[in-house]
Amino acid sequence: MFEQRPFRHTEHFYHPSDSCRTCVCNNGTVRCQHKPCPFAQCSHPITQDCCRTCEGCLYQGRERVSGETWDNPSDPCGYCVCHEGSVQCERKLCPPSNCNHPVPTECCMSCDGCTFHGKKYPDGVEFADDKDPCGVCYCYGGDITCTKLPCYEDCSHPYKPAGQCCGECKRCFYNSVVLVNGQSIPDPGNPCSECTCQSGSVRCSKKPCPAAFCSYPVTNPCGCPVCEGCLFQGVMYSDEQIFPRGEQGCQDCTCSRGEVLCTTRKCLSAQCAHPALDDCACGVCDGCIFNERDCYNGERFPHPEDHCQICSCLNGGVVCAKTSCPSIACRHPVTPPEKCCPVCTGRCIHQDAEHQSGSTFTSPSDPCSTCSCLGVVHTHGHTFPSLSNPCERCTCVRGTVSCVPLICPSTPCDHPVTEPGRCCPECTVCVLNGHKYNDGQTWSLSSNYCSTCTCQKGKVQCAPLECPKMPCPHLVTDPGFCCPHCRGCVYRGQEHAEGSSWFVDSSHCMTCMCVNGVTTCSEVRCVSPCVDFIMMSGECCPVCADCTFEGRVYSPGDSFHPANDPCQICTCEMMQDGNQYLKCYRKQCPSLVDCPKSKILFPGPDSCCPVCAQPLTNCTSTLIGNEMLAQDDPCFTCQCKDLTWTCLEQTCPVLSCPHDEQFTPPDSCCPVCKECVIEGKDRRVASGTSWKDSHDDCVTCTCNLGHIECSIEECPPAVCANWQAQVKLPGKCCNECQDSRESCLYQGTMYHSDEQWEVDECTSCTCVSGDVHCRSERCPPLTCAADEMPAVIPGLCCPHCLSSPATCIAFGDPHYRTFDGRMLHFQGTCTYILAMDCKGEDFR
Repeated sequence: MFEQRPFRHTEHFYHPSDSCRTCVCNNGTVRCQHKPCPFAQCSHPITQDCCRTCEGCLYQGRERVSGETWDNPSDPCGYCVCHEGSVQCERKLCPPSNCNHPVPTECCMSCDGCTFHGKKYPDGVEFADDKDPCGVCYCYGGDITCTKLPCYEDCSHPYKPAGQCCGECKRCFYNSVVLVNGQSIPDPGNPCSECTCQSGSVRCSKKPCPAAFCSYPVTNPCGCPVCEGCLFQGVMYSDEQIFPRGEQGCQDCTCSRGEVLCTTRKCLSAQCAHPALDDCACGVCDGCIFNERDCYNGERFPHPEDHCQICSCLNGGVVCAKTSCPSIACRHPVTPPEKCCPVCTGRCIHQDAEHQSGSTFTSPSDPCSTCSCLGVVHTHGHTFPSLSNPCERCTCVRGTVSCVPLICPSTPCDHPVTEPGRCCPECTVCVLNGHKYNDGQTWSLSSNYCSTCTCQKGKVQCAPLECPKMPCPHLVTDPGFCCPHCRGCVYRGQEHAEGSSWFVDSSHCMTCMCVNGVTTCSEVRCVSPCVDFIMMSGECCPVCADCTFEGRVYSPGDSFHPANDPCQICTCEMMQDGNQYLKCYRKQCPSLVDCPKSKILFPGPDSCCPVCAQPLTNCTSTLIGNEMLAQDDPCFTCQCKDLTWTCLEQTCPVLSCPHDEQFTPPDSCCPVCKECVIEGKDRRVASGTSWKDSHDDCVTCTCNLGHIECSIEECPPAVCANWQAQVKLPGKCCNECQDSRESCLYQGTMYHSDEQWEVDECTSCTCVSGDVHCRSERCPPLTCAADEMPAVIPGLCCPHCLSSPATCIAFGDPHYRTFDGRMLHFQGTCTYILAMDCKGEDFR
């Protein structure tokens, strides 16, 4: 017996006074416990069937249905919504104000009045514009219409006092100056004119010219004659200027206050002995007059009275000297008549005997010697070549000439050769390893092809080959060659020559270049300087439709820099379709790898890329696998691989925040943000925050400095018993095993497992193994046009944009506002149609 009711052994029953407790009878003992309830994962659950459930919301003592919306009692501008047992309160979305000057109300902006220059005006009020004394404004429907009062002024320069709409013609306002009637001032735009105020109008006229009381006046900028210089014989001179006059300029004239005074020039005393005369008969020392002969400065001339003297004129002075005679080699020279210097007659005197020139005779003192008179006298001990045999050398010894054969120097070669016309043999052939080489011939040794030998006067001289200096850090010497060359770069196992460039793939949007043994790869940066451009198959960048730029036509192969930017290059190329196109791109700069910032030389106005003032670090076998950021550009990461530095440009992730919130940290490549913007910029989360996707519980996203990174959870296979089924619970990614036979009781109605039903237009529920799971539709943000307003259509959950109701009105004297809000102001004398039905013509 329990509570005066009998129960069988092991019978389960509800507690008679508390239906939320279940009891069991066991050997006469009753044990009761509260009905087990699942945990309600919501903030405002309701109590239903003894358990807290998220099928509704309990908020401030009142139950609300999931999806129900009501006004927030603590905030007149807010509203609250119940969503799966949680209440979220937000401010009401104000409809867009379809006017230009709305007034603020308690929550939203309204077109029932106007706000203008910080002041509020009721609808339909006409008021003065406080910023314009001539302005009259009218407020209607939140729009302001201002007109200006007309001014009827009969003058060109009226004066308008401050705060007054129209000007007055009693005074003039000209060039920021107020003038009284009849007042004159210099014309600020023309110094030759003056301006006068006459009844509010300013009239300017040229000033009259005063008379000039001088003989030679000049004309000033205003065209008036003035005595501030002289106009003499068609030439203008400044005051106090001295100038020559006359055909020879022998008069000095002075300009003084428009008058010209001329006097004859006085000659100065010449400081030389024989001065010349200038055009004014004055003595000058730039020439000479000697024995009535005019000589120019530096002239040499014979003395007028002694032809054996030579005279020179130098700076007005004359110096004369005897003519210098050459030395003679004969003992008995003769001075011919009318000559100044002695000469040899060609006769020879030998041992007191005289011989004619060209004769041959036997020496009296030595009958075995033959002498010749050559007409030339040699001094004792002088050696000279023989005229009869050029390979003999003759010597004069005390008047006797002895000739002997020429003694030749020894030759360093075994086979010297005597060339025609020469007396001594010379070495002209070199012999090496049984081979003969001519003098000056150059050849390479067969045993060492990197050494070069040259035959020089019978001697063989060998030296190693000089190789040019290479500008790259990695050098290699090919077999069969003596000098090294730049090794180039290795990229993806393929070697590329130094200075070459290539595309990474067929898209032609990623290009690499090899400079100084460093491979630099980056995306192609397109430049489109033309208006008419097209996309070509196989090209990454658009091309200009022709090879014409700024009026100039370029031929295939021509290149230029648009906007004089050395980093931008345009080239005219012939494409596969046979037409010419202009391809433009931004030049790629090679990476400087580990060049210190203090050694980076930045480009000047005529160059594009920086250079390093010291050699770059080589990619050696000990550095293979190392990575570093390029010092000149943090966007490039360089890796040592295949004995080549390969620098790849970093790709920046797409940020979710607005562009004005992005910033790039120092020494960084990519911009970042402090927050991420999700769900159409309506929600912001700080960097480092993680959340689950609203449409997929298996997707978890994290904000990483403005970039949203998402990952998908992988579910293990779920093995359930025969009476269980795999059920996906709200808020969880993977299926769970639950009893598939339990039904659900919701608001007095029983639903089978997996059965779905709709609570209202926005909420639908499902019975999942005895538990009710409801989901409300999330409405996307709605933005309506100026002539639309949000409205809920019966049978749909989310609002849609519908056309706003419109009115037209005529008021005042006269003002019109049309259906689209346009304001018109005009007075008409005809009959006008204000509004009419365009389809059925039901009214007009």
